[in-house]
This record gives sequence, structure tokens and C-alpha cells, in this order.
Amino acid sequence: MKDSLVNQKVIHGIQKLHKGAGLELARDNVAKAYMGQWGGAETIEKLRRRIHWIARQAYGNRVLDVGTSEGILPILLGREGFEVVGIDINGEAIDYANKLLEHEVAAVRERVRFFQSSLYQDQPTPHFDTVILGEVIEHITAVDRFISRALEHLKDEGRLIVTTPFGVFPDPDH
Repeated sequence: MKDSLVNQKVIHGIQKLHKGAGLELARDNVAKAYMGQWGGAETIEKLRRRIHWIARQAYGNRVLDVGTSEGILPILLGREGFEVVGIDINGEAIDYANKLLEHEVAAVRERVRFFQSSLYQDQPTPHFDTVILGEVIEHITAVDRFISRALEHLKDEGRLIVTTPFGVFPDPDH
């Protein structure tokens, strides 16, 4: 397993990128908080620790991030050398993720891909070492079916990472 290279330097790099690139404000509170644009200091720090914990759990070389939103996690993993596919059903989120990705170095841009897609859209091919379901299962009605579908994308001995914000960030959605 790769050690996480995510640290304050990475956080400041994403913040600087956002401010210097003329990008609009992220629509997702996770991205906003990660970039220090939403929530108090405690909320921002909690969220960053959570994202960094998820990043440290990635295994192997190929990662699928389901519900990627603005793409913060795939970009961080791409910087660490992982090949990452981020999917989300929200086209605006994918557009924003691609705008963030445009400002990364060529090596990261080659390793990270974003698609507007559903986990159910295509016939799964089990070629990912890690599948991440970060903060998405609380939005799913048939959780068992969703997790089964995610497992179909994993190689043998792959790793499924599932997180939910229950009790971490109070929100009516959660």
C-alpha cells in the first residue's frame, strides 16, 4: 500500500489552484470545506482528516471513486501515482472536477479520468484494485444492490472502502 502524501502542502496547493484558476466556487460542501471555503475550522479539519484517511486506504494501482463529486479525492490519489476513475451522476460536478484536473501537472492528468456515469450504467469489468463509496450510501435506497454492484468492479483480493457521514456532519440528508 502506498503511504499517503496528503498534507498541508497539498491542501494549500488545491486552495491556490482554485484561487488562481478563476474557477467558480465548488457546489459541494465537501469540496468547499476541503479548500477552506465552507464551515468553521473544526469542520474543515474533520473533513480533511476524513478525506486523507480514505486516501490512505487505497490499495493497488487502479481506483474507482463512485460519487466523486468535484474530484478532490481522485486528484489527490492521482498525485500519489494511482490511476483513478471518478464517476458521478451529476454533470456539473464532473465539469468542475475536470476544470480542477486541467490545472494539474501532465502526469496527474494522464492518471485521472472523470465521467458522468452511474455505477449501474455499464457492464462492470473487475479491473479495479480499490472501489471507493465515500459518503454516498446514505443517498441510496437499495444499499445491498449498490454494494453488490460495486463489488463487481473489484479484482479478486481488491478493497472496497465505504464511508458515511452519520454522526460526523449533521445534515438533513444524512
